[in-house]
Amino acid sequence: MGGLLASIAALILVWPGEQKRRFTTLWLAAVCFIGLFGCGGGSSGGGGGGSSTFATSITLTSNVPKASPFTSVTFTATVSGQGNPTGNVNFLSGPDIIGQVPLINGTATVSTEFGNPGIWAITAQYVGDGRNQQSTSAVLNQGVTGNLSSVVQGQTGTLTRVSSFTITMQ
Repeated sequence: MGGLLASIAALILVWPGEQKRRFTTLWLAAVCFIGLFGCGGGSSGGGGGGSSTFATSITLTSNVPKASPFTSVTFTATVSGQGNPTGNVNFLSGPDIIGQVPLINGTATVSTEFGNPGIWAITAQYVGDGRNQQSTSAVLNQGVTGNLSSVVQGQTGTLTRVSSFTITMQ
């Protein structure tokens, strides 16, 4: 492109009189047009190389919404996506991994027990594969019933008070 512009500039310098002015005006209009609208040619599009990955989604369910302490709870993660997802699913309780399980026909299951009563925040993370993107489920709040005992101690000056209480998770 640079060589073409240099040739046109050299031609303008040697062109005679009135025709030179018309040619220069036409040439400047052409350069402005090409600058504004481009001259076609190359392509910046991707093409069908097959390197794109598919979005996935993952849902998480529990077989028991509320469980007693030390009762087995089974979590099932179902991964869906356009690219027939394969690979593994990590099951987590907060930041702690409960298990890493392979996906079989779009589902993965893990069983575990919770010793302490409370609400446990469980998530499932599909780690992705060569054709499918990773995804994370919404938090599933797993309830574990039972009693929790706690002690509160307070002190002001020389006075100390201790109170104990029980919290019942139902």
